[in-house]
Amino acid sequence: MTRNMYINVSPCFTRIAIVENDILTELTIEGKSSRRLMGNIYKGRVTNVLAGIQAAFVDIGLKRDAFLYIHDILDPSRDPVQEGPGLVDGSDEFSEADLELDSELGGTAEALAEGVREKSIHELVQPGQKILVQITREPMEMKGARVTTHITLPGRYLVLMASSEHVGVSKRIESEQERTRLKQILEDIRPADSGLIVRTAAEGMSSREFMKDVAYLSRLCQQIRDDADRTAPPALIYHDLDTIPRVMRDQFDETFERVFIDSPDEYHACREFVGAFAPELIDRIRLYDRATPLFERFNLEQTLEEAIARRVALPSGGYLIFDDTEAMTVIDVNTGRYAGKQNLEETVLKTNLEAAEIIARQIRLRDIGGIIVIDFIDMELPANRTNVVERLRNSFLLDRSKVNISDFTQMGLVEMTRKRLKKSLSRTLLQSCPICHGSGKITAPQVAASNIIDALLNLKPIPHAHGLKVVVHPTIKGFIEKMKSLLDDHFRTMQLDFFLGEDERIHRDQHQVTWF
Repeated sequence: MTRNMYINVSPCFTRIAIVENDILTELTIEGKSSRRLMGNIYKGRVTNVLAGIQAAFVDIGLKRDAFLYIHDILDPSRDPVQEGPGLVDGSDEFSEADLELDSELGGTAEALAEGVREKSIHELVQPGQKILVQITREPMEMKGARVTTHITLPGRYLVLMASSEHVGVSKRIESEQERTRLKQILEDIRPADSGLIVRTAAEGMSSREFMKDVAYLSRLCQQIRDDADRTAPPALIYHDLDTIPRVMRDQFDETFERVFIDSPDEYHACREFVGAFAPELIDRIRLYDRATPLFERFNLEQTLEEAIARRVALPSGGYLIFDDTEAMTVIDVNTGRYAGKQNLEETVLKTNLEAAEIIARQIRLRDIGGIIVIDFIDMELPANRTNVVERLRNSFLLDRSKVNISDFTQMGLVEMTRKRLKKSLSRTLLQSCPICHGSGKITAPQVAASNIIDALLNLKPIPHAHGLKVVVHPTIKGFIEKMKSLLDDHFRTMQLDFFLGEDERIHRDQHQVTWF
C-alpha cells in the first residue's frame, strides 16, 4: 500500500490529507482562530455534582462547563501523588486520551474505573473542589467538553500515565515475542509512580529511543504539576501540539512515501520537528512550490466536496445516502442503475460489498462518530450477510478510532459505534440552514401562502395610512392571487387600498409590507 500526506496551509485553515493507494482516507481541517482542545489539560473547579447520573460538571474556563463522568475519575484513595483526583490511572492495554492516537490499545476502559465502580460520585468529588482534568472529547453544539482525571501524555513511541504503575503494549503489535520484549524494556525504564504504554510506532525500537521519550514526558509531567500548583482555577495548564507537529508525531512513519507541504515556513519547521525523533524520514518531506494549488494538483478538492455531500456514488452505479441526526448517522444503500448480470441476489451482494468498503472510507474521511445505522439492501442468504459484515469490519482495520460493528439485526440493519472525539467533517465545514434550521425541508407553497394570508387578515393598520403593498416570492404570488378578492374586500372595509407584488429575493415563507 502506498501512502502520502498532503499539507495545505492557508490564512484561515490548515488541511492535512492522507491518501492510501490514491484514495483519500483521512482529512484533518483545523481553523487558525479555533485551535483544537482535545488533549489539553486544565485546572478546574467542580460546579455541580449530580448523583442521579453519577457525573459532575467542572468549570475549566470554556463557554460551557465540562462533563466529568464517574468512570473518568481517578479514585483519590488510589492516587499517591495528589490530594484529590489528579494525574492518571491506567491499564495494561488502554489510555482513554490515546484512543485517537492508537485505537488498537483496546476497549478496556472499564479497567480504569474498577476502583470507583462501587462508589458514589459524591465520595470522589464535591462542589467547589479544585481538580486537574484533560479533555477527551471536544465541545459539540450544546454540549460541553468531556474530561477525565486519567491524564495521559503521548510521546512519539510511548504514552506516560503519571499516577499508574502499569505497562502495556499497543494491540496492533501482534508478535508475542515482540510484545514480551517491549514489556521487559518498559519495566526496566519505567519511572517511579508512572505507567507506560508502547505505541505502534515503537515496534522494533530499542530502549535508547524509549529513554528519550521517558525523559521528555517525565519533565513535561513535572512541569504540569508545578504549573497546576501555582495556578488558580479555571486555567489552561497545558496545550497539546499544534495541528502539523501533532499529526507528524502521531501518524508519520516509514509507511509514508512522501509528505508535501505548500508553506515554506511550515516545511522548515516540520523538518526540524521530525529530525528530533526520526531523522531518517526527513528526506520524505517535500516543499510543494508550484503555481497550481496543492489540493487541486492532486485532485483532492473534488474528493473533499464528496466528503460533505449527502449522496455518494458507488462505482457499479449504486449510491449511498448519508443522513445526520442528533442521535445517530443513518446510511442507506441503493442499487441505483446497477442491474447485475445473473440474478437479484448477485446484484445485491455485489452492491453491498462495494458499499461496505466505501462506507468505511467515508466514515473515516468524514470522521463520523457515535451511533451509526447502515441499511444495506436486503439479502436472502445468511452467508451473503456474513460476507458483507466481514467486508465492513476488514475495511475498518486501519481506522485509528475504536469501532464496534454488530451482525445484521432482525430488521436487516447493521448497527455500529465509532468513538466520537471531535466534530465530524460536515459539522466543521457546514452550518445549519437558517431558513429550514437543518431539516432540509421548507414549507409547501400553498401552506406558505395560507400563512401569509392569515397574517394579512390579522394585520393592524398604522395611523394615517391609505393603503399597503405586500411583496411575496413569485411562487407564492399565484396562490395568494386566488384569494385576492377576499383580501381586497377585507382591506376595503378598513378603507385601505391593497396591492400585491413579487420579488424572487424574498424567501417563500416571508412577505414584506409597505404602508403608504
